[in-house]
Amino acid sequence: MHFRTKYGAAVIAVHRNGTRIQDYPGNIKLNSGDVLLLEAGPTFIARNTDNQRSFALISEVKDSQPPRLNKLKWALLITLIMLVFATIGPMIPSMAELNISNLFVLGLIASIVMVCAGIISQQECRDAVNWEVYITIASAYGIGSALTESGLATVIANFLVKIGVGSG
Repeated sequence: MHFRTKYGAAVIAVHRNGTRIQDYPGNIKLNSGDVLLLEAGPTFIARNTDNQRSFALISEVKDSQPPRLNKLKWALLITLIMLVFATIGPMIPSMAELNISNLFVLGLIASIVMVCAGIISQQECRDAVNWEVYITIASAYGIGSALTESGLATVIANFLVKIGVGSG
């Protein structure tokens, strides 16, 4: 049965009686009750309304896109170059002098190159940043500086040392 042609979806995996069948999905003869993991486009549900008894949508991935494998090799190459420069950069005086061998700087340069080359979009780049983590880290630096400047950090440290000495 040509499932992809008939239904417009690709079978990724087949489960039977709660166990995944370890065979290429195209070689499996489907039985009643088999659970299929499908990769389908946004029109799959609308095109198969007459098969509602056959298909039950368990979950849908919103705004999903197929992987862009043609851009993967360029992304890997840029990442590899970044890691090479991070490794040998400190040995090159001009790079060490400009602090270009810093992994953060190299990552920033690699990100800019990927955006300029169209490997990822600016929106994907912004979405990849976990701003909550950066805000938490920045806040921790601010709180740490305030505790140090006020002398409270020393008081807390001395208190913890006294507790530790008293316990053994």
